[in-house]
Amino acid sequence: MLTSCPAHLFCRSTSFVSVLQRLYFVFQRTSFEFSPAGAAVFVGSLLSVWMLLNAVPLSEASKFSKYCFVSRSTMLATVLLYLIAAFKYSQVLAADKVYIADILLESDEQLQALTIMSVFNTTSDLQVTNVNGTCHKVTLVESQLVAVCGIVGNTSCCVGCHGNKRMDDNNVTCNSGCATLCTQRLLPIEVHLNIKAELTATTWDSNKTGQVQTAFGGLNGFQHFKITPLRRSNRSADFQAVLGCKCQTAKLQQLVSTLETSLGAVIQVHTAGMVTLESAEALVPYMSAPMLKCTFEEMSSGASWKMFGSNDCFELRDGSVVKVDSSCATKEKKSCIVLRLQNITNIWTGTYECGFTVGSIRHTARTHLGVAPLPEHISMKATPSTVDCSNRPSSDIVPVSVTATVQYHNSYQVYWRYKTSRCNTSSGDSLHDGCKIEDSLHDGYKMEDSLQDGYKMAISCQKSREAHFVTVTFKNIKEQEKRARLDIPVIYEGELFCKEDEDLWPNTPDGDTVIKHTCPDGRLGYQSRTCQDNTWQPVFSSCVSKHLLATLEAAQRFIMGLVSSQEAAVDIFEGLRNSSMSDGDSSGKMADLMASIHVLDVMADASESIVLQDNVLPDFINAASNLLEQTWDGVNDSIIHDMSSRYLRSVEGLVKNIRINGNKELSTHNLELKLCPGGNCRLTLFDCTLHLTTLSWVKTVAVKNLTDKLRNNFPNTTPSPVLISATLENAEESPVTIRLDFSKKQQRSPELLCVFWNTVERRWSEEGCVVRRDFDGHRSCLCDHLTPFSSLVALSNTSTESLDVLTTVGLSVSVCALLVFLLSEFAVWSAVVTTNLSHIRHTVMVNIALFLLLAHSTFLASSSLELPDEWCRIMAVSKHLFFLATFAWMLCLSVVLIHQLLLVFRPPRKRLFHVLFGIVGYVCPVIIVGCSYCYCKYTDEPYFDHRCWLVSTAPFQGSLYAFLFPVGAITLTNLFCVVVVIVTLLKSQVPEGSKETAKSILRVLVLLTPVFGLTWLPGFSLHTMDADDRLFLLTAYSFTILNSFQGLSILLTGCFADQKVREELWKIFKKDKKRAEKFNNKLEGKI
Repeated sequence: MLTSCPAHLFCRSTSFVSVLQRLYFVFQRTSFEFSPAGAAVFVGSLLSVWMLLNAVPLSEASKFSKYCFVSRSTMLATVLLYLIAAFKYSQVLAADKVYIADILLESDEQLQALTIMSVFNTTSDLQVTNVNGTCHKVTLVESQLVAVCGIVGNTSCCVGCHGNKRMDDNNVTCNSGCATLCTQRLLPIEVHLNIKAELTATTWDSNKTGQVQTAFGGLNGFQHFKITPLRRSNRSADFQAVLGCKCQTAKLQQLVSTLETSLGAVIQVHTAGMVTLESAEALVPYMSAPMLKCTFEEMSSGASWKMFGSNDCFELRDGSVVKVDSSCATKEKKSCIVLRLQNITNIWTGTYECGFTVGSIRHTARTHLGVAPLPEHISMKATPSTVDCSNRPSSDIVPVSVTATVQYHNSYQVYWRYKTSRCNTSSGDSLHDGCKIEDSLHDGYKMEDSLQDGYKMAISCQKSREAHFVTVTFKNIKEQEKRARLDIPVIYEGELFCKEDEDLWPNTPDGDTVIKHTCPDGRLGYQSRTCQDNTWQPVFSSCVSKHLLATLEAAQRFIMGLVSSQEAAVDIFEGLRNSSMSDGDSSGKMADLMASIHVLDVMADASESIVLQDNVLPDFINAASNLLEQTWDGVNDSIIHDMSSRYLRSVEGLVKNIRINGNKELSTHNLELKLCPGGNCRLTLFDCTLHLTTLSWVKTVAVKNLTDKLRNNFPNTTPSPVLISATLENAEESPVTIRLDFSKKQQRSPELLCVFWNTVERRWSEEGCVVRRDFDGHRSCLCDHLTPFSSLVALSNTSTESLDVLTTVGLSVSVCALLVFLLSEFAVWSAVVTTNLSHIRHTVMVNIALFLLLAHSTFLASSSLELPDEWCRIMAVSKHLFFLATFAWMLCLSVVLIHQLLLVFRPPRKRLFHVLFGIVGYVCPVIIVGCSYCYCKYTDEPYFDHRCWLVSTAPFQGSLYAFLFPVGAITLTNLFCVVVVIVTLLKSQVPEGSKETAKSILRVLVLLTPVFGLTWLPGFSLHTMDADDRLFLLTAYSFTILNSFQGLSILLTGCFADQKVREELWKIFKKDKKRAEKFNNKLEGKI
């Protein structure tokens, strides 16, 4: 056993009982044959150890007393001297007996004892000669460090002294009482062992507790043992042991392993006193950069830092504030970890613990670090908030009281200052020429007194151009200061101002903004309102949900390194997802949206240095998608552009830095994430296809409904709704070419631009991207970089001047033809409507002609005139209703035809058909138009465009589809009816009459196509064709001609092609002709 006494460590003499315990433990672990001679050796050893431990004078200058030996040569020579001295205290009895020896080392070399121990551990056999000259071979079985000691206080008189003489010079006499001083002021080193044991099968009893106590009681320097009350399960127990010296981790781990095997338990041991911690001063300045360092003599498998706050424990990792460095180990200190903090604030006050892990043992050391506090945020309030001198004489003085509110309550020194200044000096700046101090407080007050009472001042109503403001200064114990300033608006006589509104917004001078720190329940922040041009502007709410603020605070702690575990990241994104799904107060949605983007921004920056695993992806993707579902309004365009750019940068950065294991795919309404392991990658994201050849993993994310929020620096263009970003897992891979196939809708556009979003300049750019056209006319986007890219569609009208002229002429002819049709029906109505069937048929035809006349008339009016928004809305609703009603009555006509064809011997009931057709032709169109208009109005979706026609905001979204779907269904139904008629004609004709059959089919097609609305079929095909296709223009002309002249077709087929109508019109014409001839004859006779 080796006792080392470095001067800077402390111990006291070990009691005789503990010596006895250590010797018994050694004998117990060896094969000792008891005999009277052995008993004599045992008793002699006890006496020698007792003398060594209780009567040893210490020094710190490498000089030895009666029981200490000096070595100024090599370490090996020192070890040999110690061995010789050790075995002088033992009598050699037999070759198979156990020998006990103590060595006392007195030195200023801190690690000398450990070095000697390492020599012992590598030495197997020694040759020892006893006093009789007999040589014995000694095998070293075990060597242990018993205690580490040191001297407290002034030890200059004790260097090398024992008794009254110095060991280095017997002629020099020591100071009186020197030896007594050295031996009486020794203090202990205490190593605390906190032991946690968890049984796997059985429960705790006294025998198991005794085993644990016996095992740890055998450690060197053992002092006492304590067990805490058992936990409820009776399978877990906590113990505490205290040692008087440090112990080897390997020996402690061996003891723990033995106990775990014998007890069937899992045991963890935390020690305190084995690690050296070097800390800064106990109280450091605000925003300072302290450093803490921990060292340990042995090798460890892991090292970490923790901070204990008032209620929480945080594991510290690298971040914007925390920097952990474990590369400081040396030859003597084999384990080392340094904690550097940067710009720390109040939240960093706490107890810091470093720990080194070796197996199931963790060696720790703790220290408290305080930060001289300063307020994080200073909220100031004036009563009244605005000084109203508009109805006061200039000689009046208005008293004003100002209070300040801070989050952390400490004993600050608080200074108030009221200034009126002509110059723009920030709060706390020294006053320049032209600045006048009206009043000030020169003395500091404690925060409790100063802030409760506030600061009272008086403002004169004498008109002045000088600004009125109050500055409050907080000073901490380190003489550091933090200031805040509150401007107090003054309304002078004759000046413009906004009058008080709702008791919340007081009279305010024109051009000023009022801030109120009041928010609805569950929200924190403020509301502001600006008085501009003598009118109150809308209230802007910066009140953020408390749950979202908690998530933002957690994200800020995460990036600082205070709470940066993977579990914390999962909680942050889960909280963000939950906040993005809640409806909340509509007044605070924009504030929540800004805060949510801030959370994404912070986590994206944190992911640059902290690895995030893929279990955060679902919540992250859903939260990011939900943010794009919200309405981004209530702020100006510049703020929208900034928010959208930050959103895109954050989403792209997180997708790039999150470590994804496996081929995962996630899809939401606005975001879609897909991966490719390399090779020839072909990924479809929404309606776009991406082609990429790479050697490493590629991560792609597509974002919808964001491009319209980014700043568009290309005039007369509209961005594609989808933006795609691709990231390579191996960032060092050589540049690759990526190809994006445009969607079908984009392929129909006459001009396309391939662009990417420049995140630095925050604008679209064509650099490195081109549009390529295949031989079949298909266009795609090629880029040689992986930044977020999309396409821009030129805002050019597909219609040409000739199509516009043709449309105008055709609609004009149709309007005239439909008027003639209605007049003709009015003229022959009583003659042709003789049966129920004819009455129903002509009623349907009149309604078709009437609604088509109204639709064409409104179309001509809206296309030829520049209408304001209100009139344009009326025209859009009218066209929607009239065209839809026209097709509804066309459906009724097909029903009449099928009834006439299939139910020949069952005449229709006029009243029943009138009721049914009234519902289909009048009620249904009104319901469809009304519902679509109300939906667009209350969801803030556009209902019409600049052409006063319906719009399509996305595939199957927009008011246009409230027209296309019912019209398409009616057209298909009418087409089916035409097919039924043709099939019936084919069955009724004889085989020899093929020519007559063909004529009948042709007649059916000519007569039914315009009145059944089949001329609109080419219009549906235009939505599936490429604008550059040669058939596109031909189809557009066909659609224009057929539908602009649809009124003329109805006149020809519905009026002149009807024999009965034609005969009645001819009769009317003949009667009119005879009347005209008689009139002419009478006129000629008179002449």
